[in-house]
Amino acid sequence: MSNKSNFIQKIIDLLSENNPIQKELLGNEIINVFSKAKNKECYTEILKTESIEKLRYFIKDFLLHDNTLTRERLTIAAQSECVFITD
Repeated sequence: MSNKSNFIQKIIDLLSENNPIQKELLGNEIINVFSKAKNKECYTEILKTESIEKLRYFIKDFLLHDNTLTRERLTIAAQSECVFITD
């Protein structure tokens, strides 16, 4: 599975999971997949660090408050960060 596909699949898994412990594990997996993924050359280490922090924030917010707003924010953040992952 490609980096981008794996990242997207983990986001889908997180959004569809009901078990709080599994949600937390999936949240960590998303950050790990994103951290290890190859990135476009124009994507600097500083930008990657900022992106990881942004994803962590939206994942934590979703884990604390699973509702329509946090789901939407997480989805939008994942979509915008997915652009920088190469396969």
